[in-house]
Amino acid sequence: MGDWLVNAAIKLNLSEASLNVLTARFTPAELNIPTLTINAKDLKPIIEKELSANGFDNDFITDAKMDFIFSKVTQVKYKITCSSSMLDKDGKSYKQNVIEDVFLVHFDPFAG
Repeated sequence: MGDWLVNAAIKLNLSEASLNVLTARFTPAELNIPTLTINAKDLKPIIEKELSANGFDNDFITDAKMDFIFSKVTQVKYKITCSSSMLDKDGKSYKQNVIEDVFLVHFDPFAG
C-alpha cells in the first residue's frame, strides 16, 4: 500500500495525509481510490480481532487514525512517517510512530 500512497501523494502534490482507520477513509478525499481503501478496510477487523483475543468488546476503541508525512529523499526514494493513534472508551490514548523508506517505481495510481 505504501507505493500506491506515495505515488498518489506525488500526483496530488501532497506532503501529508491521514486515514480514519475505523471508516477506512482518507483525507484528502482524493486519496479514496479503490486500491487504497480496499487495503484500509482490512485494518478495522485486525483491531477487532486483537480486542476480542484480549477480552475486550469490539467497540472498545472509539477512534483510530494514521497521519502520514511524505518526504522526498531522492528521485526514487521517499520516506513515510506514520503517526498512529487510537483512543479507547476509557479515554486512554495509544500512539506509535513508524518511519519507512519507499523505493518507487513511478506510476499513476489514478489511471484507469
